[in-house]
Amino acid sequence: MYLFYTIGGGLGHLTRFSSFIRTLEIDEPVTIIASSPFARDERVVDGRHNILIPPFRAAKDKESLREWLQQIMDSLKPQKIFIDAFPAGILGELTDVFFPTGAECFLLARIIKWKQYQQRIPTFHGRFRKVYQLEKLSDDYLDFLANCSDSIEPITLKLPEGTVSDFDIESGTWLIVHSGPDSELKAIIEKACQHYDQESVKPKVVVIYPGKRPDFVPEEFAYSNIYPAFPLFAKAQRVYSAAGFNMVDQMRDYRSRHYLMPFERIFDDQTERCRQHADEFAEILEEPKAK
Repeated sequence: MYLFYTIGGGLGHLTRFSSFIRTLEIDEPVTIIASSPFARDERVVDGRHNILIPPFRAAKDKESLREWLQQIMDSLKPQKIFIDAFPAGILGELTDVFFPTGAECFLLARIIKWKQYQQRIPTFHGRFRKVYQLEKLSDDYLDFLANCSDSIEPITLKLPEGTVSDFDIESGTWLIVHSGPDSELKAIIEKACQHYDQESVKPKVVVIYPGKRPDFVPEEFAYSNIYPAFPLFAKAQRVYSAAGFNMVDQMRDYRSRHYLMPFERIFDDQTERCRQHADEFAEILEEPKAK
């Protein structure tokens, strides 16, 4: 059986998981270990897959999470284990988990702040059958991966499938796309509003955000919680977003229309991602200063 390890908040890990299994053309149901509240949203994760969510305490505490994971490994005995983003899990919890004998382990590697993350795994004895390299990585992180893997394979993920059915946009629309938190969406909207106020002809603006419409979204802006937002990108005149992996990757054919605001994350280096593609984007936005 296939086991996918996607512990982490928000939509990012699950969106990447869905793209990855389409890319590898894995058609059979798989088991997903996830902590995101979107794990049971069938728009995000196909309902045929088996979802395992750690108990509350295990999701927050490294030792409790390790104990819970060991029980899962001993019970399921997966043959192939795919780990998203963090070689030993976001808390370093996988360093002390024993995988079933003969199990092959794979890593989906994106940009991380390697020096900060390395502090969580002072010792690492794992080995990957293959590392799937999703974007350009730092030299020291690549050196680490080369020493603990049989091979490193650059890979380009398939773009999301599907077409817009119950929600569509007019050509020339501005999109504001973010999955949270509210404070970040508000910061992106503020920057888009600055541009909007400067336009002599007012474009239609649509905010795409999961859940209910936040009260700070301007009344003149439309709103939807559609997922995925990707089918709308081709018609959009501009797309405003954060600089997470999935948005930057899915906008690969439209980066000249992409306005990004990199946010601070514990391990994801959104500033570095912007730097790598700086010449391709319409604009890299600065977060508004706190008032």
